[in-house]
Amino acid sequence: NNPFNLNNEAKAMMSALYLLLGILTFIGIGILLAPTFQFIRATRSIKFNWLFILYFLLSGFSYMFFEIYMFQKNQLYIGTIGMSLIVSTAIMLIMGGVGSLVASRLTRQQQLFLIGCIPVYILIWASIHPLLLDWNGFWFKSQFLRAFMTFILLGPLCFLMGIPFTAALNIVKESFGDIYANYM
Repeated sequence: NNPFNLNNEAKAMMSALYLLLGILTFIGIGILLAPTFQFIRATRSIKFNWLFILYFLLSGFSYMFFEIYMFQKNQLYIGTIGMSLIVSTAIMLIMGGVGSLVASRLTRQQQLFLIGCIPVYILIWASIHPLLLDWNGFWFKSQFLRAFMTFILLGPLCFLMGIPFTAALNIVKESFGDIYANYM
């Protein structure tokens, strides 16, 4: 009934690997939660708005989910898993960093305007991207041109997605001081 013909030594090795995976998962969760507990302890003395924490958590998770979505969509467009991962990660890191750098030099009204442009650009991108997959244009001949076209389409969106985090950090710095911005 067992599809795997494992002897006792292999079963013991699998049990040890599962135990190691459990221990490493427990340690990883502890490493992730330790700064959160330190932040809670540090902010007990002031009246801190917990919506900031929720904002940073949701913005981080949304960026990660968008990144995973982009890997999958670009795999269809670029062609291979490895190239999709490399191109998407490079574009998201570079353009998100540039957006974050530019956001620190903008006024709050300009930041809010650009943050409001994110859903509009996502709708535009979602309508253009499938058309490119269906149309076998000249850029389907070259891997470089497909990667460049991905940069043209994904770059502005990643630039815009780098702005909200910096905008919120500036608000935390202004409201509570530099020390609390480090916890975010």
